Amino acid sequence: MKFKKEYQTILFDPTKRYSFEKDVKVNVILPPSLYWVQKVQLPVKFVRDALKFLPSLFEDQLQEGQEYNYFTYKDGENFIAFAYKQDEILALLAKQGITKGNIEALYFAQSEFSHIKESIILNKEEVLTLKDGIVILLPKEWVSNVKALDTTTLKLSKHQIELTQFGDLDKRKFFTLSFILVLFIALFGFEYFATTLESEKLAQKRVEVFEKYNLKATTFQNRALLKKYEKIEKKQRKIRKVVALISGVKLKEGDFLNLIFLKERKIIASFSGKTQQKEYIVKKLKAKGLKLHSSTKKEQLFVEVAL
Repeated sequence: MKFKKEYQTILFDPTKRYSFEKDVKVNVILPPSLYWVQKVQLPVKFVRDALKFLPSLFEDQLQEGQEYNYFTYKDGENFIAFAYKQDEILALLAKQGITKGNIEALYFAQSEFSHIKESIILNKEEVLTLKDGIVILLPKEWVSNVKALDTTTLKLSKHQIELTQFGDLDKRKFFTLSFILVLFIALFGFEYFATTLESEKLAQKRVEVFEKYNLKATTFQNRALLKKYEKIEKKQRKIRKVVALISGVKLKEGDFLNLIFLKERKIIASFSGKTQQKEYIVKKLKAKGLKLHSSTKKEQLFVEVAL
């Protein structure tokens, strides 16, 4: 009879040293200090499509020139979006005594504590609490109603972080990879000769590609063509960013976003609802860094953003 394996679960405190045996597996919940999070509405239905918006959503919060990882999941009509630095998180865990081999799975505190009723103690100085549906850190002295986390009754969500190049290889994986390697070596000789026979086909394919995409005869001409399409792609990225920021603005009850459309070199959005809330909407959009022009017509607010 096989029994379901149980794992320890911890709320990771970056100030604390941990000690686990080599074969112990741990579910680690990361505190808000190790990631950035936003609750947003996006003009897409699926997570795979929402991921494309995340770099632009966080670009004002993150340092340029550094590599970040992104993660998101649906929460009702919203997406909960995350940015984090995988390598730094793994390095910090290792420094505090939690090796890759110890880690069964990683979770964000946001996904595990988004419905808590009381603040949760992280350490002597800090607690986790909810503000507008977002899990944040506060000094412990600021909060009166707190409790320690009981991990024995905690039911983890399905939103574990998928890390790349993660974990040590167990024996089964080792033998599987060994078999694949042997198979690859056996096939390599065959592939060598097959590649030689395919050389003429590749040459013909090159001609077909040049004809299909109307490529030019010289590298200089093709680079000029590339710059043209890069300029188009840059404009499309800006359009996606502006649309995401406008559609993500938090509206008050009674206000609605009617439509967003592109006209020439401007993105125009129409809002309707309570007249007294229109200045609030404009203020919220400007706070997101949008340079816009606003006007009202027949009880509707029109916002224009130049590209």
